[in-house]
Formats: sequence, C-alpha cells, structure tokens
Amino acid sequence: MARPPNISSSPSGFSFPLTLLNGKTIDIEGYGTWLVLGFSAVTLILGMWWLLYWTVPGGIKRTVCRLRVANELPLNQDGGPAVGIITKADHRHMGYITGVTVLLTGLGFLWASIHYSGNIPLQVDWVTPPTPAAPATLATAEASNAIYDPNANTVQVIATVTNTSKSPVQVSAFRTGNVSFLNPLSSLPHGDYEYQIKSLSPQDPIGPGQTQQVTITLDAQVLKNLELLPLGQAQYVVAGVLELTDGQGTRNFDTIQASLNPTST
Repeated sequence: MARPPNISSSPSGFSFPLTLLNGKTIDIEGYGTWLVLGFSAVTLILGMWWLLYWTVPGGIKRTVCRLRVANELPLNQDGGPAVGIITKADHRHMGYITGVTVLLTGLGFLWASIHYSGNIPLQVDWVTPPTPAAPATLATAEASNAIYDPNANTVQVIATVTNTSKSPVQVSAFRTGNVSFLNPLSSLPHGDYEYQIKSLSPQDPIGPGQTQQVTITLDAQVLKNLELLPLGQAQYVVAGVLELTDGQGTRNFDTIQASLNPTST
C-alpha cells in the first residue's frame, strides 16, 4: 500500500524560481502580484465612479429611480433642461472619466514597453508568391456542336481549331470532369481515368495559320458510368478542355462547350 508523501512547510515560504531567457530569475509565486492588484484596483475605482454617479438612489443622478422617464428619451437625445435627466455637466463629468481611462491605458502600454522590452519579434512574415509564367498559346478552339448517338454509344464533339503558332499542332486530349480521352497517336501517359479517343477526324496536324474543324468521337459508356453525360437533365451541355500540342511538346489548353444533340430519343 502506497504511503502518502510527507509534506512540511518551509521557513522561508513557498517559492517557484524561474530563469528567463535574458538570465533574470523571477519567482512565479509572487511575480507581478502588486502590479496586477494595483491596476485592477485603479480600474475598479474608475468603474465604481461611473456606476455610483448614475445608479445610486438618492445620488447625483437618479436614472435607476427614474428609469421610466430615461427609457422614453429618444436615442442620442438628452432631454434638455425640461426633463433634467442628462445635462451638459453630466457630459463633462463623463468626459473626465473617459480621459482618465485613456490616460491610464496609455500609461499602462508605456510602462509595459519599458519594463518588458526584451520581447521576441512578431513570428509572421509577408510572402509574395512569384508571378507564374503565362501559359503558351498555340491555338484557339471553339466547340460548335456535340452529338450523342445512343445506337453507336458515342459522343462526337465538333470544334473549330485555329493554329496561331508557327508550327503544326495536334489534338492530343479532351478532358472533362475527372476523365481524360487521349489521342492514341500522342505521347501522353495512360493511367487511371484515362481512355483513348475512339476516332479523330482529321488525324493530320493543323498547319500554322490554318483553321480546321475537328471531330472527336468519345466512348459514351465511359461518360455514363461517371455520370458525365447530361441525359434526362434540364440542360444538355457537354464541356471540357481541349488539349493541343506541337512538335516540341508545348501544350495548349482551351475550354470548350456545346449543346448536346441526341440523334434519337
């Protein structure tokens, strides 16, 4: 059975010394006690000054005893000499209390900054992120139509592509939601949620300065499984990102969308 510890008093009283980073040793047990008590007493006197001035029955101002009259006064209106609840002398008196409060607060901050100057700097920093490089612009694309063929179970996205670069560009992928349809002729990697474009017409690259209409045929079953085919919804719209690349591997991204037109219902 464990025995209780033997506790005896110290002739010098309890102390809890602590060495600060600046080498100074303080006693936590009584450190700053009179400062806390003194500041609390001064602020208590300020609060009681205001409280006694306005609320003591039979005192200078009897707002509690005459609460019915005080509540009938409009907001921010004293009532004037006709009512006599709040006068200019009262405003002046409250100005004294406010001035003493502001002065006491300022002296407290000044005293703290002088006696506790060994503080650490603010542990935050302003970091301005670098301006990202503008993405390459090889071409522009705009979808004109999207055709859903339930019999063939395909979706054809028809877009007009204009090559604005100085080298041929090739459609490399169409991305929508979390799925990507890749051109089998491209060198893009194949992974999860990546499928091949069923057919691309025309397959030849688009020459510099040329504008060409391309038809991208997608597997509609993949879109159905991922609930990306807007069947039975209020708006029949197909949208995605058309990716084009040039011979150097520079990639260009254009967001396109078009209304979905089923061949049969």
